[in-house]
Formats: sequence, structure tokens, C-alpha cells
Amino acid sequence: VSKYINLKKPIDFIRCYLYFITSSDSGVLIERDVKAIISNEDNIARGLEIIEGKTLRLNLFSGVPWSSWKDWETNPFNDRSWQWSLHWFEFLKYLMAFHHKYKNGAALNEIKVALESWIDTYLYNVGSDFEFIWHDHTVALRAELVLLFVYYIKEYEQKWMRENKDFVFRLFELMYVLGDKLNEESFYSKHTNHGLDQVRVLLLLGTVLNTDEWIRIAKVRLKSELEFSFTTEGVHKENSPGYHQFVFKRFLSIFEKHSSYNLDDLEKTFNIIAPKALEYITYILRPDNNLPIIGDTELRPISDSYKNYFVNTLQYKNFLYSISQGEKGVKPRKTSIVYPKSGYAIFRNTWGEAVDYKQAIQIIFKAGCLSRYHHQQDENSFVIFAYGEDWIIDSGLYNYMERDHIRSYVRRRQAHNIPIISNSSYNHHDFNHRINSWEIYDYSDDNQTPFVAARNTVLSSIEHDRKLS
Repeated sequence: VSKYINLKKPIDFIRCYLYFITSSDSGVLIERDVKAIISNEDNIARGLEIIEGKTLRLNLFSGVPWSSWKDWETNPFNDRSWQWSLHWFEFLKYLMAFHHKYKNGAALNEIKVALESWIDTYLYNVGSDFEFIWHDHTVALRAELVLLFVYYIKEYEQKWMRENKDFVFRLFELMYVLGDKLNEESFYSKHTNHGLDQVRVLLLLGTVLNTDEWIRIAKVRLKSELEFSFTTEGVHKENSPGYHQFVFKRFLSIFEKHSSYNLDDLEKTFNIIAPKALEYITYILRPDNNLPIIGDTELRPISDSYKNYFVNTLQYKNFLYSISQGEKGVKPRKTSIVYPKSGYAIFRNTWGEAVDYKQAIQIIFKAGCLSRYHHQQDENSFVIFAYGEDWIIDSGLYNYMERDHIRSYVRRRQAHNIPIISNSSYNHHDFNHRINSWEIYDYSDDNQTPFVAARNTVLSSIEHDRKLS
């Protein structure tokens, strides 16, 4: 009797384990991320709630009683986002931060119990059809957090690491399985923000764990993502200012982190897009420091994550004026800007000074969609924010529960300030028709008489023309 045994994968993750444990360079790319996690006060507070209050508080949700790590498919809020946060191991950040603050070994033991439970339940359970086990985005974020945790114990708890070497070895097996999954072409969610995170984490894993194949595949995909993600005007294609900011920051983190490594000519391409992408944020940010709730965007203020990359550039100084509400930076020269290829027009009456900055009038017009992702039926819609409050509004992101009737409503034409035409509908069998059936055909972005004129034929037998001045 003969039997063939494929030893490549077990040998590979053993090699990854040995390289990470023995190499002094293994933490160069992730040290700053770990320090940011363990110094965050909110993370520390949430870790305390887990250990002492037996309460788990994930993402923006309130806390829930949590005394064991057995029921991974529970859904206390009937919301996919909560399950998503649980399965990419968001709680690791909280327990790491709590442990570092209080040196309480119970936090590390809690992590061990949690991750061993997940590994035993799911890692090789091919029969599970639960969504978030092999969800594209979840796998990437899960792999990244496990990597950060392993680095944390290597740097701060080597004794515990030695005492629990069998568990640590299982974590490297977990990372290798997740990395191998991210490497699969059929698993890659190409040209989406999920796919970009898959690429980002695969490149990180490949570099930190010294796996050349993962690095090579990640670079090819990164080039494709960069070429797709933004228009030539620097606007992200997922139809939402919130996702523009999210994806732009992801690209920044990649190029900042890997700047000393060989990213070929990709950095040159990014450096052409990046100033335009920052300028878009400068103009679309509302006078109250929130992003407008256009598309799948939430009403939240943004933070300054751009200084390191853009320091001393005019684009950053203009952005700083916008985000600081006139207190810092340099006032942009133009009050209005139009993106005819990307489908946006943004008008202001003034940039104002710090004392009256929030009193400005801002009008944002959206002509059409650029891709299938995070789109809403909002062609030729607009919003007005003036004198510190909303005047004409949009619906924004409600949630990601596709079967929720309110979620369905906020995405439809009825939730946007555009005509409702009886007996006419979108061609749901050809989404490219929507992408290709709108245009900004005339505009001016001068400071005196700005206007935009756009038309579309996204509805059957209907042409809609709107001019805003």
C-alpha cells in the first residue's frame, strides 16, 4: 500500500513560524499598528468590560452579556455588522490593550480560549455555511489581527508565548490557512473595497512571514485595484464619499508602510492620484466637519490621517483649512469644483473664517454612478447644507441588511430628491447601462456664476435633464 502525502503547506507554515520568531525584522511593518491599538483608551475600556464586566461591546453597538466563546453564530442585534465584527476578532484589540495597561494575564487566557474555540469549530469545518467564516473582508481583517496579536506577545509577553507554544503554533497555522485563502484567485473580490483589504493583508502577511508567492500575487492585484479604484479626477468609484475616504486611507497605509520595499512603479501612479483624492475630500466635507450622507455614507466627522504623506503640500494645507473649519491651514482658492467624469459638482458661497465658517452654504450635486458597489438610485440628486443645518437631504447608509424594508427604501429613487416617474424603471439586467447613461454636459466652477447641467437616460424611455446654478 502506498500513500501520497503533500507536505508543502505544513512545511510552509512551519517556515513562516520560524522566520517570524527568529527574525529581528518581522515587526517593522506592524509595530506602529500594535502600539496604536494598545494605547487606545476606548480599547482599554472595552477590554475591561470583557474581563471584569463579562460584557462584549463591538463596533458602534452597545454591550451584550458575554461569558463564554461557544456561540459564534449568535446575533443579539439582528445585524450582520455585529457578526462581522465578532468574526474578524475585533475583540482582540480590546483584550490586548487591557492586558498591556494592567498586565492582567486573564486577558491573554481569554484570547486563547476564544481563538481555540473558533479554530476548533471552523478552521477545517468545510460543512459550515455560516456567512462570516469565509467572508471575503472578514478573512482579511481576521488574518491581520491574529498577526498583530502574535507580534504583541512576541514583544511584550515572551514568557507567556513560551508557556503556550502549542497555541502559538496553531495561530501560525491559522494565519497560513487564511493567507492561502486570500491567495486564491476565486476568493479575491476584485475591484471592491473588500478586495483591496484582501490585497493589503496578503501583501502584509507575505512580507512579514517571508512568503514570496503571496507578495508577487498581491503586487499584481494592487496594480489592478489602483488602476480601477479612482477616476482620472481622483474620485473613488464606489459612489459614496464615505467609501472614498475609507479606500483612500487604505491605499495610503499600503504605500506608507511598504515605501521602503519594492512596489515597482505603483507608487508613481498613486502619487498622481493622491493629491486629487485629497482635494475631493477638502471640497466635499461639510461646513460642520461631517461627510455628506450621499450613497452608503454615515454622518460622521473625519479625522486627519493625511499629514504624514502630504506634509507641506498645498493640497494638505487646503484640506487642513476644511477639516479645522478655518482655524488652520490655507483657504482654498476656489469655492466650487466640478468633476464631470466622476459625476459630482460641489458649490460653496464662501470658505469663511473660523468665526463664521459653519454658516457657509454648500450644495452637492451627484450626476450618476460609477460602479455597482454602494450605489443608490440617486442620479441627478443634490443636497443643501446651510447656516449650520440641513435644508435638502439625502438618505445615506441605513444598514447592510438587504432584506430590511427601510434599507430597501433609502436606496430607491423615492428617498432622493428626483422625479418619480410612473411606469418606468431601471434595466436591472444590465447595470452597465446605468454606468454609461449619464453625463455632465455643461458646467462652470468659477467663483461668480457656478452651475452644473446633467442628463441621464437610466430609466426606460425617460430622459432626465437638470441644471443647478
